[in-house]
Amino acid sequence: MCAKDESRGRWRSVRGARRLTRTAVLLAITVPALACDVGEQEGSSSGAGSSPATSEASAGGVGGTGGAGGTGGTGGAGGTGGGGAGGTGGTGGVGGTGGAGGAGGTDGVGGTGGTAGTGGAGGTNGVGGTGGAGGTGGVGGTGGAGGTGGADGTGGHVWSKRFGGAHAQVAADVAIDPDGGMIVTGHFAGAMDRNGWRSMYSAGGDDAFVMKLVRDSEDPDWAYIPLWSRRLGGPGGQRARAVTVDAARNVVVVGVFQGTVDLGGARLTSAGGDDIFVVKLDADGQHVWSRRFGDAADQRGEAVAADSGGNILVTGRFQGTVDLGSGPLVSAGGDDVFVAKLDPDGNAVWSQRFGDAADQRGEAIAVDSADDVIVAGDLKGQADFGGGPLVSAGGDDVFVARLDAHGEHLWSKRFGDAQDQHVGDLDARATGEVLLIGDLEGQADFGGGPLVSAGGRDVFVAWLSVTGDHLHSARFGDEADQRGEAIASAEGDVSLLAGEFQGQIDLGAGPLTSAGGDDLFYAALDGSGAPLWSRRAGDAQDQRAAGLAWKVTGQGPRGMLAGRYDGQFQPGDLIECRDHNFPGCLPGWDDSFVVEFAPSTGGDASQCHLGEGRQDNGVQHSILEVAADGDGNAVFLGALGGAVDLGGGELAPGGPAIFLGKLSPAGEHLWSRAFDVGPPLSPTPIRRMVVDSAGNIVLLVGAEASLDIDLGGGPVGRGIPAIAMAKYDPSGAHLWSKRLSTGGVRWLDALAVDGAGNIFLSGSSDTSIDFGGGRVPPTNTVGRYAFLVKLSPGGEHLWSRGFVGTDYMRPWSAAADGAGNVIVVGALRGTADFGGGPLSKATRRSDDVLIVKYDALGNHLWSKNFGDDAWQSGRAVAVDADDNLFVMGKFGSTLDLGGGPLSSLPEANESFLAKLDPLGNHLWSKGFGLHVWVSSIASDGASVLLGGSFYGSGDFVGSPFSTGSQSDYDAFAARLSGAGDLLSVAQLAGPDVQQAWSVAVDSGGYAFVAGSTVGEVDLGGGTLAADGTEDAFLVKLAP
Repeated sequence: MCAKDESRGRWRSVRGARRLTRTAVLLAITVPALACDVGEQEGSSSGAGSSPATSEASAGGVGGTGGAGGTGGTGGAGGTGGGGAGGTGGTGGVGGTGGAGGAGGTDGVGGTGGTAGTGGAGGTNGVGGTGGAGGTGGVGGTGGAGGTGGADGTGGHVWSKRFGGAHAQVAADVAIDPDGGMIVTGHFAGAMDRNGWRSMYSAGGDDAFVMKLVRDSEDPDWAYIPLWSRRLGGPGGQRARAVTVDAARNVVVVGVFQGTVDLGGARLTSAGGDDIFVVKLDADGQHVWSRRFGDAADQRGEAVAADSGGNILVTGRFQGTVDLGSGPLVSAGGDDVFVAKLDPDGNAVWSQRFGDAADQRGEAIAVDSADDVIVAGDLKGQADFGGGPLVSAGGDDVFVARLDAHGEHLWSKRFGDAQDQHVGDLDARATGEVLLIGDLEGQADFGGGPLVSAGGRDVFVAWLSVTGDHLHSARFGDEADQRGEAIASAEGDVSLLAGEFQGQIDLGAGPLTSAGGDDLFYAALDGSGAPLWSRRAGDAQDQRAAGLAWKVTGQGPRGMLAGRYDGQFQPGDLIECRDHNFPGCLPGWDDSFVVEFAPSTGGDASQCHLGEGRQDNGVQHSILEVAADGDGNAVFLGALGGAVDLGGGELAPGGPAIFLGKLSPAGEHLWSRAFDVGPPLSPTPIRRMVVDSAGNIVLLVGAEASLDIDLGGGPVGRGIPAIAMAKYDPSGAHLWSKRLSTGGVRWLDALAVDGAGNIFLSGSSDTSIDFGGGRVPPTNTVGRYAFLVKLSPGGEHLWSRGFVGTDYMRPWSAAADGAGNVIVVGALRGTADFGGGPLSKATRRSDDVLIVKYDALGNHLWSKNFGDDAWQSGRAVAVDADDNLFVMGKFGSTLDLGGGPLSSLPEANESFLAKLDPLGNHLWSKGFGLHVWVSSIASDGASVLLGGSFYGSGDFVGSPFSTGSQSDYDAFAARLSGAGDLLSVAQLAGPDVQQAWSVAVDSGGYAFVAGSTVGEVDLGGGTLAADGTEDAFLVKLAP
């Protein structure tokens, strides 16, 4: 066999594939025949290098040159001394196969292969030789690196294309309502996935958003789900800056906008430049009132708070003139501070202006239990809050002012020197004490002696009494930059603080060291300013804090932190995504997060992701599934949020859409079409596709309930939710489409076709459902429901089965075997009977792997569950030519599928693969380790193809891998034999993150891998520039 091994991108054992780096592409790699056969004539072999005496430190001898001939001669082996170089393979004759380079000696380099030849194998610790033109690099020796493939050989670049999109999703602030729900606000562009639920789409440019997140009582995979969300936008730009919740659970958001904005009431239009908006929503997110303030100059609302009577306090900065309802305020020049009080109906109570011709900015505001108002910000020049002018020492200084409920001055103070000091946030205790955080250059004295920066910006924290006297103050940081961004008062006089840092910061509990760029820090200090705990999170890119809040909830005291990030958080960080496929967050580009934690320790965390960097978010330019038809064409399903050209002209839907496309075996565009289906369904987007034996395509899609879906044959009617199915012929022409009567569907993930073109779909629901043959199950009972439905090739109902369980059931995948039987895999919690007697999972809050099989008439054949007291689930199933089953899934702790226990760490979410015979008996099973996550499987009838991602370094069933960093994910495609032996593994690598989501295999054994990637790529045809965060790829690999 030909063997090739390349650093960071390779078939590791038997098939060659040139390195594939991160990309925003749709690509195919075609493969010429491997040149390893013996030619008609054999050339002479070179002599071996000499071996010096072992007592000498000299290098081993150089192997001779292989002779010319039909098959190039084998280069001589290097000596065993200091590591001689292998010989050079001879050049093959006409029609012949090039010779193999000589093997390198110990620590030596393998020789260079002749034309179409194979590079020599490296010796122990040696490097494999370079393949000849069209050839394959040599195999690395024990501990050594593989050689380099020859030009235009196996895996060489044929063509590549790019499509993609990226936008920012930025959380600006977080608050907690009296029910313990998290209220998050900020802005986004493009599409924003809400922790795996349906996406919101901006109207163009930046739109503001506000949403309420609550704990999910149903699905343990997600800690928080959106209860409601609102887009506050229009054709201009809108950014929400702050949010507060009053005692009646109303939500108030303040921000800035240009153009026209729809906040839920009458449209508001800016007078020019930036204007201020304030909007009030009720506890259900419904519009109560909204206001606009400003003139043709710039005005910005920056912070908001509510007092005990539901009155609203707002601060910010303005130029020109602004009338907040109690008469015009006129700037003295530059930015001036404003503070305004509105009653619960949005009417002005009072407003004030502070500043001179220099710049002054209101950045933070709070209200104490006496309804006194504390405002803080930055000032140059001077500002008089009523107690005499505060004069900057030069640069930006910090100011803090306290006003009574009528806006009258109580006290005001300034802190800083000739360099810059900035306010990040403030909070007020019920006792009236003031907590202040920010950053400083130079020095600032808050009353306890000067705090002196160690260089660059350092974090400061200060506690002031109700009369403004110094209580405590502290500085944190080194010569790099550190910034304090958020602070909140918790019970027991605890102060929670957060910000970002470079270099190193010690908040008193030991030094925290940045991984590069800005990393996030968050910490707790007691009432005396002594440290309780501190933590960091992040990678070499930037992570930033935006807001902190604290509340006693049903889960006890909880802190809430909002922020945004580029790059990704790492496994082991407190902030760690719990995705269905990955234990760490997917990459982001200005994506947002909200994390809940225990204030006493900083632990017991759960989090929510808001952005585009996720699987299955149904957003712009992602390939979700790929399949191969009988002619070797690649058919793919994707989702997009704007115009894109897949090769047949621009597809320009009116809004969020899906697309179907087809490429020839050579990667040429055959056809593509798009359908406007609106934002995807919650809680999981329904976007499924299968291809039958005739090359017809079956599409299953869900959309907003208000949308009348048209998949090419006319509208199919609205539903709650709206779920439709359609079928297309091999040319993409519409055959039929229909709406499914699916009110109450919770998940619909499993779609399959049999050899006759019949269609199977399986999912779970909150109620019994009628798919055309009567409700299944026939009557509603207490519990959870799952269903399995069979439709004819024309979409007519053939039969359906319903199942009632005591708890969570989720079918994840389905496949049909050669006899027309259908197999469904998924997850089971509690007890359910699928026709063969009850299956039970004893532990209330964990799942078992579920596998069930029915014949073509819907009769139960067998059903099984596997698991212990940790989390397990079946995620994918494929069938070989003998109707054996390949089952992939996830597990933690211990899982025994019949061949002995597979072991992992609890909650590790490790991947497994098992082979069962047609009766469900165990043949073999294996786990893949903590750093490997399998997302999809497919079978060519004998072997099984796996796609997924890994990070760091580890061993993939005997083949070592390394991404070079604990922060990088590389995609992979691996092929295992029917006996479970590794045949090949391709590492699809880049400096950032690549992930394979779907795999398929054609009748010739060629593999198709669809996935996502970050950043630019050079695939051999020049650099392809990415649009930003995550773009799509499709790659074809040799058998």
